[in-house]
Amino acid sequence: MVSRAHEQARDELRRADSKATTLLSLIGATLAGIVALTGRPLPLAALVTLWLAAAPIAGAVLVLLSAIRPRLGDSAPGTWLHAAAHGPSSLVEACDCDPVRVAAEHVAALAAVAVVKYRRISAAVSLLVCGLVLLALAGLLAVIA
Repeated sequence: MVSRAHEQARDELRRADSKATTLLSLIGATLAGIVALTGRPLPLAALVTLWLAAAPIAGAVLVLLSAIRPRLGDSAPGTWLHAAAHGPSSLVEACDCDPVRVAAEHVAALAAVAVVKYRRISAAVSLLVCGLVLLALAGLLAVIA
C-alpha cells in the first residue's frame, strides 16, 4: 500500500512538472503575440489593454517557474536528499527503522511538494486566463477602432 502511494506521489510530481512546462511553452507564444502587436500602431484603448494583459501573463510565468523550481529542503529520513543533508549515517539509521514508517514519511513529503506544485499551476492558469481575456479584448479594440 505504501509503495503504491509512493509511486502515485512520484507520478503526480512528474505530471505537475510536465503541465507547468507545457503551460510555459504556451505562454511564450502568447507573449510573442503581445510583442508582435506592440510593434504596430494601435488605438490607445487597445494599447492600454494589451499592456494590462501582459501583467497577469507575466505573473503566470513567475508562478509556473516557482512550481518547477527544485525544492531541496530537508526531506524524510531514508531518502537521498536527507542523506545529502545529514550524511550517510542518517541513511543507515533510517534503514534500521521501520521501513513502512520511513516510506510513509517519504510519501508524505513528496505529496506535500506535489500539492504545492498543483496549487501554483492552478494559480498560473487563473492568471493566464485573465491575461488571455484581456489580450482578446485588446485585439477586438484594435480591430473595431
